[in-house]
Amino acid sequence: MKKYFFGTLLFLLSLLLIGCASKEAKQFKNNKEVQDEIEETIKAIGKDEFALDLDPNAKKMKFGRQNGIPLVDDKKLIVPVETTGKPVYSFDVTIHIRKQQDGTLQVGEVEMRNLDQLGNFLLEDLYAKKFKKPLKQLEKVDPDLSIYTIRIDSLTAIHYDDEDELEQYRKALAEDYNAGNFTKPDQFITLIDKHRLKEDLSIDGIYLPEVSIQVKRPENAKIDSEEKVQKIIQYIEESHDLPLGDYSVSMPSDKNHTSIYETVRKQEWPQ
Repeated sequence: MKKYFFGTLLFLLSLLLIGCASKEAKQFKNNKEVQDEIEETIKAIGKDEFALDLDPNAKKMKFGRQNGIPLVDDKKLIVPVETTGKPVYSFDVTIHIRKQQDGTLQVGEVEMRNLDQLGNFLLEDLYAKKFKKPLKQLEKVDPDLSIYTIRIDSLTAIHYDDEDELEQYRKALAEDYNAGNFTKPDQFITLIDKHRLKEDLSIDGIYLPEVSIQVKRPENAKIDSEEKVQKIIQYIEESHDLPLGDYSVSMPSDKNHTSIYETVRKQEWPQ
């Protein structure tokens, strides 16, 4: 009996926290005409503003989430979308549901901001593929080393006061993507240099691809952690095969709350 009571209580609490969409919102979401309208709208924006063909799947869209309680936000729909080029980029589009004065629901604002991350995705993918061997070799320098992230900001991923400038970068990226250039290994470095952000506007300096490296702290106290990190730094500095980039090497805190963080910059592509 107690098990049943606590199980029911847990279910009711989870229902309260998560919440559920209204009947009207569910009907709106599952309406085929609405789904068709949403897909056509997303395709049109992709073509007009980004010069890209998109493949949205409104049948698999879900209600949004919010930070407060309940978690379900039935005023938003999240639509999974894929690009039709190679490599395929998957992202979400947010549809705002607008309520009319007569109480009926209709498609409102369409948020496509995630599509501007396409450039980052393509450049990071190129970087990892082009330099797969030297990056794998780097991971062999130490058994506790792993490459955590590779980040390259593209020209389409930052804010511009001038919308025409952003449109120019979007079209340039789409032209190369639609032509299949991001699948041609001989063009990798040219494409990375063409579409990546080269000037860090926040610090008025040079911006390079960022390679974040994490190193597990050794369990054996006799192993010198500083020496371990310095060996990795030295390898990066002396390597003629590793690509241009800002490399950061970090090791988590020990019992004394002391962590290690070192950086090294390589400013040229390997010959």
